[in-house]
Amino acid sequence: MNSQQNKEFVSLLENGLEGYFVESQILDNQVKLSKIGIQNFRTKKCHSAIFDKNGSNIIYTCSQIILIAKLQNLQFIQQLEGHKAQINQLLLSQDDNVLISCSNDKTIILWRYNEVLQKWYYLNTFEKHTDSISSMILNKNETQLLTASADNSIIVWSVNLKTNQIDYQYTLQHHKHEVNFLSLNPSENYLISYSKDKTIAFWSLNKGNNWQFRYVITQFNFDFGAKLKFLSDQMFIFVTNQNHEDSICFYELNKEKFEENINKRFCLQKCKGQVNKSMDPIILNQNKNLIIISFNRQTYVLRRKLNGDLNIIFQESSKKKRIFSALSNDADYMIINTKNGHYCIFQLEYY
Repeated sequence: MNSQQNKEFVSLLENGLEGYFVESQILDNQVKLSKIGIQNFRTKKCHSAIFDKNGSNIIYTCSQIILIAKLQNLQFIQQLEGHKAQINQLLLSQDDNVLISCSNDKTIILWRYNEVLQKWYYLNTFEKHTDSISSMILNKNETQLLTASADNSIIVWSVNLKTNQIDYQYTLQHHKHEVNFLSLNPSENYLISYSKDKTIAFWSLNKGNNWQFRYVITQFNFDFGAKLKFLSDQMFIFVTNQNHEDSICFYELNKEKFEENINKRFCLQKCKGQVNKSMDPIILNQNKNLIIISFNRQTYVLRRKLNGDLNIIFQESSKKKRIFSALSNDADYMIINTKNGHYCIFQLEYY
């Protein structure tokens, strides 16, 4: 760690904890939201955060460093060093023992948790992209990893977490600009990718069980596109900005092709000036019917009604240009940005 990184980390330790308290409100007559703590990250380079499996620890990034803190008292436990540039995303294995990180340094790093020592340690670095890795997605069986990159490509990796190995399989080429976001449908036979070339590419598995490009999904005009997420095998959402208005677009499967249902377009907010993106993925928890979207200095917590329409049950703005959100696996805890630039920890109770 260089001197500047050390100063940032010391600042986090000395000035990070703003308070631990309870402030509650009822959302949509079904969810009780309690603000239980505020963390003031002095650095502007926190881009991603996740909870561990049982929601007891928070794992988040600080530029090229990974930090782990206890949720109960926000006490810092450990820092992980290995990347040489900003970390863009974190993924945690289902057993909580393997952490995967990707970075602007073009690499993927595996980290493993030692239950005896109760510490994380570095395993291995993997590199195949020729530019920064924007995002990644791991399948449910944890046997395949897909990474999106500024080199305009998607790489498919085979994964064996028992042997701590990730192996390059093949590269998907179609986009003409940086690939930003990926999403797999629940059945994991469809893949969609969004790029700075303003296209959404649709991929599916061929008879050889390899991903193959099929078509570009038709879109209505927009000024800026951002993140996307499958909600079901027949539907995905896409967050856009057009004429200074942020919206969620619904794409539905119609005659074997996905098309936007313009009647379902959901307006979020009017905005002025430059659009500020967030690189963290859309969060979906099917069991609790929650969707969390961080975009353009706003974090939205939404639920789907019985007719499928979306309803914003909570919204928070932030001063930060790049924001992120995190939700525990059981959807009982959430981290989002707040108006004053802090990161607030919320507890959610359901009725």
